[in-house]
Amino acid sequence: DKLVFVYNSILPQKEAGTLMAMLLGEKYLLEDEIKALYRENGISHILAISGLHVSLLGAAMYLLLRKLKLGLIASTVLSLLFIYSYGILTNFSVSTNRAVVMYSILLLAKIFGKTFDILSALSLSAFVILLQNPLELFQTGFLLSFAAVLGIAVVLPGLNRIHDPKSPILKAIYVSASAQVLTLPIVLYFFFQIPTYSIIVNLLILPLTSLLMLIAMAAGILGIVSVSL
Repeated sequence: DKLVFVYNSILPQKEAGTLMAMLLGEKYLLEDEIKALYRENGISHILAISGLHVSLLGAAMYLLLRKLKLGLIASTVLSLLFIYSYGILTNFSVSTNRAVVMYSILLLAKIFGKTFDILSALSLSAFVILLQNPLELFQTGFLLSFAAVLGIAVVLPGLNRIHDPKSPILKAIYVSASAQVLTLPIVLYFFFQIPTYSIIVNLLILPLTSLLMLIAMAAGILGIVSVSL
């Protein structure tokens, strides 16, 4: 509630509604026009709390704790508590649930000296979600969330073997294309349209979104202390 108050205080209603949807999962102020615009351009995933949010915020917290000279176990435990609390704050959607489970496995693997395996982590997160609600298997959010990560896990290594990209831009194109290979049939089935230039739009939007999220979270925390800050 305090974060909602801060964003409503420092931003116009349209921008506050978009930011709260992106960062807090609160969509009651998100305008239908904005929602449709994001969907038509193939970037509606930005409005869903997902792996981008959890990994970015979790990694930022973990690196901060390590910079403060906390031990590996202490940094891991506090980072896990942080992302779990963030999951509760954003009402633990399917994509959030998946991201929290996968990121938790990534951090725990470091403690136990194991290699992180994306397919194993993805499978465990699917098992946890479907154990809570088996009918999620037929929901759009579940299918899109898992198809995107599965595409990156399966298609991306194949693309890299065919042609090893040296350019960061080409690497980003490979990641975006890999995710969309498996999500495209689901988008067609549920929404009956193809955002033809979404790969290019995502290349421009995702880096800026990561920066925006970090600044917005910092602004929210400062705003709790003092809105003028």
